[in-house]
Amino acid sequence: MSTQQFLEFCITGDVNSIKQLKSSNDPRNFIYACDPQGHNGLHLAVLNGHWSLAMHLLRDLHISPHKLTEDGESIFHSIARGLKVREATDQDFAEVRELNLKYWQEEKERGLKKIEERKAAHPDLKAPENLVLKNVEKEDENLFGNPNLTVAKYILRKYHVVLKHNNSMGHSPADLAESLQIQDLAEYYRLELTPHMIRRRLIAGLNENLFREIVLCL
Repeated sequence: MSTQQFLEFCITGDVNSIKQLKSSNDPRNFIYACDPQGHNGLHLAVLNGHWSLAMHLLRDLHISPHKLTEDGESIFHSIARGLKVREATDQDFAEVRELNLKYWQEEKERGLKKIEERKAAHPDLKAPENLVLKNVEKEDENLFGNPNLTVAKYILRKYHVVLKHNNSMGHSPADLAESLQIQDLAEYYRLELTPHMIRRRLIAGLNENLFREIVLCL
């Protein structure tokens, strides 16, 4: 498969052909491929409303969401444009949602097992279970509750891509989403840019790592 074919599959949303990359090609040959406008495969997938493919590119091929286009647009701009083409649905994320639910549940069970082992060894131990154990239902609702926000939330939380970035016209992702009348996305972008939410994301990231260490040290 050539890089041009790969980009064309991203435009058309041909998930099956792209999934064959892992068995037939080295994915590293494609993760940096871009069209003349500077769109990589991830940009092209979201611009055309292929949300399931976008998650596959992120999770399995590890295509960078940090890439800016020649017009200075971030992946958050592209998500807004893509939602104007086709809104996301629950079905777009059915597969990845199932995987995430399984992972979150397993993570919770591992933490619970660790706590029980420590309690058995130290009966007086009072572990902060509400802090160290994953709230699966809350995680699920937070990421998948509104399909239009799922890809943006996933990228912002996992990759910490800069949200406050204007394109060559001086428009932020929130400005663009608002001009395209995608209000839920515009509101989400603006909310995430408030100082309170920026601090909250930083603290949440620190706490997640800290709580995992607490479980290991109980």
